[in-house]
Amino acid sequence: MTISTVTGTIQVRATVLEAVGQYEISSTYVGIPFLPAFHIMTSELHISGLHPQTILKVSASDRVIQELQVLQLIYCSIDMNNSE
Repeated sequence: MTISTVTGTIQVRATVLEAVGQYEISSTYVGIPFLPAFHIMTSELHISGLHPQTILKVSASDRVIQELQVLQLIYCSIDMNNSE
């Protein structure tokens, strides 16, 4: 599997073209951060009262890993040194 590591900012601008009686109008540029895709190497998570923890392996660039968020947190440990 290959995942892009390219990051950057996409510059977007809206323009309304000239029409009869109306000049062309353009907005200022807006920068939108581009983060590459990531892959979760686990298809299912099973968490129960008997097993309240699980391991979720994610393959992504360092910048993407820094932006990942856990929405429901009981316990979370991120190991950025594991290169499996």
